[in-house]
Amino acid sequence: MKRTLLLALIVCSSLTLFTGCAALLVGAAAGAGGVAYAQGELKNTESVALSTAHRAAERAAKDLKFAVLKSQLDGLNGVIEARTVADQKVTIKTKQVAAKATEVRIRVGLLGDETASRQILSRMQANY
Repeated sequence: MKRTLLLALIVCSSLTLFTGCAALLVGAAAGAGGVAYAQGELKNTESVALSTAHRAAERAAKDLKFAVLKSQLDGLNGVIEARTVADQKVTIKTKQVAAKATEVRIRVGLLGDETASRQILSRMQANY
């Protein structure tokens, strides 16, 4: 009986330990430049200056024939609001996180569209 209880305790402890490590590894990968899509928003950190990322977002919107409604850039943040040909709202936010690192967040539509968001990011990256 004691042996079975001890074995069950070891197995449960191991599962908790390994699950925690896996979560840490996944989190580290996403933070190390991996593209993450969560809650309708695509997020990525690009190794470019804020102004470069913002210009690339503007060019991507133009390339994809979006109607740009707003384009603002200040010292630390940028935002572009546009509409697709299908009249979906597109928001591209840029935020400086270091001299040559910019966080990019893209949302298409109210609930998000991962495929369209990845297409916008890909077009931005082609414009760097």
